[in-house]
Amino acid sequence: NARFYLILAAMVVAFLVVVFQRNSIRARYWAYQLKQTDDLADQAYYIACLTSVGDAAAESVESLVWDSRKEIRMLAIPASQGLTPRIRHELVLNMLLIAEDDELQASAATAIALSHWEPGEQFLIAVSQSPTESTACAAAGGLSRIDSAAAADALCTIVQTNKSPKVRAQAVESLAAHLQPSLDNGGAITGKPDAITVMVQALSDSGEFSGQLAAEREIDTVSTVVTARKGLRVATSGPSASAARTVASIAAGVLTDLTGESIEAIPADFAAQSRLVERCKSLIAQRHPRIPTTLPGP
Repeated sequence: NARFYLILAAMVVAFLVVVFQRNSIRARYWAYQLKQTDDLADQAYYIACLTSVGDAAAESVESLVWDSRKEIRMLAIPASQGLTPRIRHELVLNMLLIAEDDELQASAATAIALSHWEPGEQFLIAVSQSPTESTACAAAGGLSRIDSAAAADALCTIVQTNKSPKVRAQAVESLAAHLQPSLDNGGAITGKPDAITVMVQALSDSGEFSGQLAAEREIDTVSTVVTARKGLRVATSGPSASAARTVASIAAGVLTDLTGESIEAIPADFAAQSRLVERCKSLIAQRHPRIPTTLPGP
């Protein structure tokens, strides 16, 4: 009789474990199936299943991060959308941000930025100062998608102080994204640090780098996808991975776009820098007049 009750108790315990852990068990199955299939429809299905059970899928989603195949590791980003922000960032996004792959890092940085979670923004700002160039570049690229004064200030600091020309160039590109949608707001060009002044200062930055920046890589990714699906040739972002460029050339391109006039790199001892800053601000104000915030009186 004692043996019977022992077996019965074990069965009850096993049943309760299955009941309370059923979502975790199902998540392990879905993650396993996700790793086995190349079919896009099947991948979308298993990702949706994983996101439907919340934090019960945490361990299973984390297993995707540590898979040896890049394409599976990339799937961890959408598969983690059902996790609570802290768990998602700690187990998935933060780990991929420090991965040794530019595409994984850029995708993780974008996901962190688009999560609109304040600790995620703080983490990106901190990682943008990483001594590892690819990690710092990815974080600086992600900051382009965070519309906050802290992100803009961090980018200005990177442009002025970072030792890596490529990281500085990425910060210049990202800072342009902050300026573009805010040109109707005077604070966008008179903040501290003043983003336009920082951009003009970068015109004398002769530091050279090679490879694409975040926005350029995104353009080429879209181009590749459209070409593959539609058979069309789409213009790429231009620079090849081996072409050497300077930080000054990126800043010149940004200011040319903002002002509508051709802006060139300047020598380090350029004496009229302050006048150039005012000139750029004046041209920008003419092209992007401030939108009134109050209605005119009767």
